[in-house]
Amino acid sequence: MVNQANMVLRTVYLPRELDNELRDYAFFRGVSKGEIVRMLVQAGLKANILGGRTGFADGKGKDAASESSGIEKAGARTRKIVAAE
Repeated sequence: MVNQANMVLRTVYLPRELDNELRDYAFFRGVSKGEIVRMLVQAGLKANILGGRTGFADGKGKDAASESSGIEKAGARTRKIVAAE
């Protein structure tokens, strides 16, 4: 069970087929859909941050994310934290 004291609720809309895949994968792994989502978000962020990229899988990179949005600064801070672990 996840300690909900340190959790923040986020609502996302998923296409029905993607939610079905998520449900099936969670069932296969024997964990909740929420746990799978947390693992995938963490893995995706870590892959982008460690790779020094701020873009996403849709091919939108630095042009789509302005530096004023803080993405570059957050990535740099997170790289330092991950490197220290």
